[in-house]
Amino acid sequence: MMNLYLIKRFHEDDFLDYDEFAGFVIAAETEWVARRIAADRSSGEGREIWLGFAPDDGNYYKPVSSIKLIASDVSLPEGVVLADYRAG
Repeated sequence: MMNLYLIKRFHEDDFLDYDEFAGFVIAAETEWVARRIAADRSSGEGREIWLGFAPDDGNYYKPVSSIKLIASDVSLPEGVVLADYRAG
């Protein structure tokens, strides 16, 4: 059985441009697997956003996405259930 996770961008300095994802609902066994699935589907925003941290000035990493468990024990295959994509 899978869990459902809501993963979305949230950093106040993060500008959502065209042809980028704003968030996903993902069926996965763990949060880390859900983040990896989102990273694999990434577009212009880059993989690091979905892995949770992105470089800031090259010296430290700032949080750029959040993940929340929204359901457990769901009967779905692993993968993206819903994507929020800003097409341009």
